[in-house]
Order: sequence, then structure tokens, then C-alpha cells
Amino acid sequence: MPTVSDDTNIGNFANNAAPDVEKCIADRFLQTPHVMFIWAVIYGCAIVVAAGGNCIVMWIVLAHREMRTVTNYFLVNLAFADTLIVVFYTPFQFSYMVTNQWYFGHAYCKISQFVGPLTVSASIFTLAAISIDRYIAIIHPMRPRMTKLESSVIIVIVWAVAILILLPLGIYANTHTFTCPDGNRTICYLHWPDGVYKDYDFWYHIGRLVVTYFVPLVAMAVSYTIVGIKLWVSQTPGECSHRHREQLRAKRKVVKMMIVVLVIFAVCWLPLHIYMLLARHHPYLYKQAHMQHVYMAIYWLAISNSMYNPFIYCWMNDRFRRGFKRALRFFPCVRIEPFRKIHRPSTISGSTHSSKLSRNGSIETTATEAHHQTVENVM
Repeated sequence: MPTVSDDTNIGNFANNAAPDVEKCIADRFLQTPHVMFIWAVIYGCAIVVAAGGNCIVMWIVLAHREMRTVTNYFLVNLAFADTLIVVFYTPFQFSYMVTNQWYFGHAYCKISQFVGPLTVSASIFTLAAISIDRYIAIIHPMRPRMTKLESSVIIVIVWAVAILILLPLGIYANTHTFTCPDGNRTICYLHWPDGVYKDYDFWYHIGRLVVTYFVPLVAMAVSYTIVGIKLWVSQTPGECSHRHREQLRAKRKVVKMMIVVLVIFAVCWLPLHIYMLLARHHPYLYKQAHMQHVYMAIYWLAISNSMYNPFIYCWMNDRFRRGFKRALRFFPCVRIEPFRKIHRPSTISGSTHSSKLSRNGSIETTATEAHHQTVENVM
């Protein structure tokens, strides 16, 4: 993703229509050291919090057997994607934004252009997979639940699809060095077969925006609306057992948590998508003196999405909260709480089994409320 001023510069050198001094027009956006320091602190805090929080989420699930559920495997994949973007993409992109100079070589230009969008796409596809799992569990409770093996296969498919969609970014990413009044300047950009910022670039980004943002969000909005109606509206008061109410409460907690995660994802990334679309149609936006600060603020909002999910899990899920307390037990104000044993549907409230007499006179146990066994404790 180019810096806010690269549209003009890339177009200039690609067309060989402007002298070097015009190709270096981005220099007007270079910041004073104290301004760069402030932005470095803002971005640095987001990187540290996001990387630390998501690593703790992965540890909580992978190091505790009772936390290894289908939904939590998806949350680990989400945390992994968020960790990748803040460790292998954000620091390099931040350096590029504040200096308008790509210091990290041709190879890492390709990696950076590919990894950032890849992790975002993998994140939204993972959220879509979670919504499908929740939809089947709640709307079609008699169907077999997704197994851990199946969830692992879906995670592999998520990354494979994301790689196929984003592969052109890695292929067509390139670097170019030209002479400026204060020395050579290297930029990292996308050079498509038809040139820079031409038809290929425009239609690819429109298609990617539709496939990896709008379509998944609309599909998940419809899915969670149907699930919400099922959980909060279409319940008949007075006809539920205590056990059923406990299961209903557990389902609602999971769905509410995932809706919060989804909404925050959509809100954080929407301003950046809007800005990029506007800038492509109105290049003069890039030339405004204040636009670098606007861009960096919008970009920080998008990247900051990676640090919110651990807080959401800790806030809305008791078992994740206990896991965070274990991970942060070295702090004197943190009190460790043990994980409670997961209560399966057969042990939440009373017995869910009945007995019948077989033909040979022996006693057989049969499940009487199998349709309730679709509840999964996300913790």
C-alpha cells in the first residue's frame, strides 16, 4: 500500500513526464522529529499491545486442553493473523509512511505488499467461518457439529483462498529508485501489466474489496440476524427448563461476543477503504498538506483492530479472563483463578439421560435431549 503521496510520484516516473524535483514532491510531507516521535509512540503502543494480547490468546487455547474447542481454534487463527500483520507489516509500513523511503529491499517490498492484505482477508474469512458454525449450531441443532479436524481443514482452506486472492500483490510489487535533491529515494509500489494505477489496478482492488470485505460482512450480518431472532425473539416464555435456559444463555454470550468482534472489525477498516477509493478518483486529496496525518490516523485505526479482540475475549468470556490472569500472574495486582471444568450438555443441570428396558431385560441409557447438545462453551 503506497504512502499518501505516491500516486503522483509513481505516475510521474512511470510516464517519464516530469523532472526529478517533481518526482520528489512527497518530500513536502516529511515530518519534524517530534511529530514522527509522537506517531512512533502511537503506532508502537498498538503493535506491542496487539502482539502481546494475541500471543496470550493463542497460549490460552493451545496450552489448556479444556480450551481447545472448535470456536476457539478459529479464534487462535484470528489471533495468529492479527499477530502477523502487526509484526511483519505494520512497523515497515509505518517507516515508509513517515519517511517516504523504502529501506527494506526489493524482496521485502513484495512480502510486505502481500502479507498485510493477506492477514486481513484471512481474518474476515475466519469470522465468516465462525458465523457459519454458530448458524448451524443454533438454527440446525440436529445436524452434526463441526469437529476439530474439520475446523482445522477450514482454517487451511481460509489461508489457501486468501493466498490465491492476494497473490497478484506479491507478484506485481516492485521497487524503484530515483534521484531527489537530497539524495536517492526508493519507493515500493504495484506495477501491473498495463502500468501503474491503471485499469488492472482499479478493477483488482474493487474486486478484492467486494470479495474480502463487503460480501463477507453482508453474509455475516444476515447470518447473525437470523441467529439473533432465534435466540432473543422466537423463544416461548415459560416452556424452557432450567437446563435449556442455561444453554440459551451460553449461546447468547458466544454470539454477542462474535458480533462485537465483527462490528469492530468492520468499523476499523471501513474508513481506510473509503479513503483509498476517494483518493483513486480524486488524486488532489493526496496533495493536501494535512493529508499525511489524516492517512496515518485512518491507517492506525485499521491496524488497531488487531489489538481489540483480546480485550473483547477477556471482557466477555470468563474462561479467557482466567487465562489472561494466569498469563499476567507476575503482576502483583493480578489474582490467579483456576479454569472451571467445562460442563457438557449432559451435566449442566441434572441428568439428560433416561433409561429404558431392553428386549433381554437389561437397562439401556438413551439421550432424551440430544438436540440441546449443540451448545459449545467458547471459553
